[in-house]
Parts: sequence; C-alpha cells; structure tokens
Amino acid sequence: MIAVPQKDFCFATVCSHNPCAMLRVPPSRFFARLALALVLTLASHVAAAASRAVPASSPTYRYADLADLVVKAPMVIEGTVRDAVRIKGAEAAGVPPGYARLYLTVDVTALIRGSGAVPPRVGYLYDAKLDLRGSVPKLRKLRIVLFARPVAGAVDQVQLIANDAQLIWSPITEDTVRHIATAVAAADSPPAITG
Repeated sequence: MIAVPQKDFCFATVCSHNPCAMLRVPPSRFFARLALALVLTLASHVAAAASRAVPASSPTYRYADLADLVVKAPMVIEGTVRDAVRIKGAEAAGVPPGYARLYLTVDVTALIRGSGAVPPRVGYLYDAKLDLRGSVPKLRKLRIVLFARPVAGAVDQVQLIANDAQLIWSPITEDTVRHIATAVAAADSPPAITG
C-alpha cells in the first residue's frame, strides 16, 4: 500500500478522498521526527567538517622555503608549546626591535626527521615578533613544527637553525615537510649543490 499525496491529502483526522488507504500521522509527531532527523544530519556534517578543519590562522608556506629548512635541519620536530617564558636583561641581548626573546618548552608529538631519539619535552630560545600593542603573542597550546639542531651536552635542549625555523603546524605543512624529509633521506637522492 503506497500513500501518495493527491488533491485531498491531510495529516490529521481528516481523511483523504483518495480510494487507497493513507497513513495517518499526527502533525506534531511528524514534524518532531523531521526536526530530529535534520538536527542529527546537520550535527554529523558539522562534526565531520570540524575534524578536517585547519585553523584560520594557519599560514601557508612556500615549498622552496620548507625544502630549505628541512635540508639544513638535522632535526625536524612536531610538538605543542607547553610553556613560554619571556627572557629579559642580559640574556636577551641582541634581540631586534619589535621582538621579544622567549624560552619555550614543547611537548614533542613526533620526530619527523633526525637520528636517534628525542625526549618527550624539549626547550629552546625563540625570538617572537611582538603584536601591535607590544605584547608577546599567545603561544601556549600552539601546535608547531621546529627545524633545529641538538645542543651538545643537553639532550632536552635544541637550537633553531634560523630565526624563522618555527612554523605553525597545519596538515598541509606537515605532509609537505614529511614528503621532503623522505626524499632527502632516500638512498637515490641527488647530492647537495655547493658553490
């Protein structure tokens, strides 16, 4: 039996003049179920989009810049900033105007490139650009990619290979860095060009 809306179709107590029997659905129950179905569908789409979302503040980096950093860095580390402490006085000598020297502690998520193991938490110095008000940017809980070298005699310390060797993490940045690191480490990779 198929209920087809025709000229005299209704939901509640009034019957159709259609010869075939039609389903009677109270309007309140019908619309409640329809609303529930729409909400669940919308929620699943929002959750799926959020799981794929890239933070709005994630910049994009040029392939050549990433390749340059990967080739020069003995260690490429992915992690999350745990703590940032501003360094002042003599320890901050040589910091350019508009920047502040910070000591960052990072919880290591992955060692993308490097020989040997890396501790679960590393620290390093970073010169952060101040915002328009002259304040240090909020770095805690920020996911980053570091291009660094180990510090002799301190296994939990690293040194950035350049001032711009700390990048904001994004799935695209991570995939590109992993691809470049794999190509650099391959047995058939071309030698470095010098001169």
